[in-house]
Amino acid sequence: MGRMLRLLALLLALAPLPARAGLAQDLDALPENGFIGIAAGLADDRAILDMAARGLREKGQAAPVTTGDLWHLGSITKSMTMLTLGTLVAEGRLDVDSPLPDLLPDIAGMDAGWQAVTLRDVLEHRAGLPVNFGPRVMLDKAEILAERPAKRAEALRGILAKPPGERAFRYSNVGYTLAGHVVENLTGKPWEQAVTERVFTPLGLQSAGFGAPKGAGRYDQPVGHANFLGLYLKPMNPFDSAADNSPIIGPAGTVHMSLPDLLRYGQALLRMEQGQDDLLPAAVFHDLTTPRTGEYAGGLITGDYAPAGGRFLWHNGSNTMWYAMLVILPEKTRVIAVTVNQEGPATRDMVWQLVARIAARPTQN
Repeated sequence: MGRMLRLLALLLALAPLPARAGLAQDLDALPENGFIGIAAGLADDRAILDMAARGLREKGQAAPVTTGDLWHLGSITKSMTMLTLGTLVAEGRLDVDSPLPDLLPDIAGMDAGWQAVTLRDVLEHRAGLPVNFGPRVMLDKAEILAERPAKRAEALRGILAKPPGERAFRYSNVGYTLAGHVVENLTGKPWEQAVTERVFTPLGLQSAGFGAPKGAGRYDQPVGHANFLGLYLKPMNPFDSAADNSPIIGPAGTVHMSLPDLLRYGQALLRMEQGQDDLLPAAVFHDLTTPRTGEYAGGLITGDYAPAGGRFLWHNGSNTMWYAMLVILPEKTRVIAVTVNQEGPATRDMVWQLVARIAARPTQN
């Protein structure tokens, strides 16, 4: 994460500052071979200011992407899991400084070492958990929603039976799956239902869903593209189970939604970061998103660079077939979102450069 922040700082320093450039012009300036389909949006705390989309829903097909299409968000989902937990904190039903065994009563046989690990450690990726589950879990398509809480508990049981690993920062999808299972234990509902009721519905995010985006037909929505060693991009049929990771790790990264809804989600984060009570009381939001050490807390990464206006929050996401970026600029009262239906080093660099140009642009009211 530190390398990405340094890269963004460099890009911000170098970014041109066209006086009235719009996102349509920004996307037109991108290399044609840099993406299959891309969409970008800009908002302030209350209104969407600009959106644009370029390219195709699927390589080799004619249907163009639109700003209203659905996009897979990958690990941007993690902050949504944090907000769901935050609603429970605000209700007085959860203390994130509780040791994990107190929050996971359905998981027997936990190693005694987990008594020294809290949910806050998990949300900061400092719990000593592995990055991912093994193939047995990652290949389980867990199609029945009602069975997912038990499947998550079983997946976690094998990991928690062993002592914690090193407590240094280690980005962990296992950790946010665990956080989602805490939600399940406290609400008695699958994480998918809880995050819908506690985050998506209150914020009016009607397009939000789970797994690879799909419409009624094969080409009704953009599709992700698997990258084979940088040599070939294969369109992934959204009606095929290989189009996304296992739903078991849903709390770590399986949400999809439209670009306008992603911007609306970012607006809620922006308002809370600016000190306004919104979905959560601002104090709860700040507590969950302020790192004790390093740059990461609550599914968001923090930075502080003058060209972006000062402190900013961001997260990217990818299931290796899509790429998305959400950036919150509190000092400029701006939200930037970019979504792409492919992933790889060139895609990531292109998106970072695009975000840097938009972030460095002077605000014009």
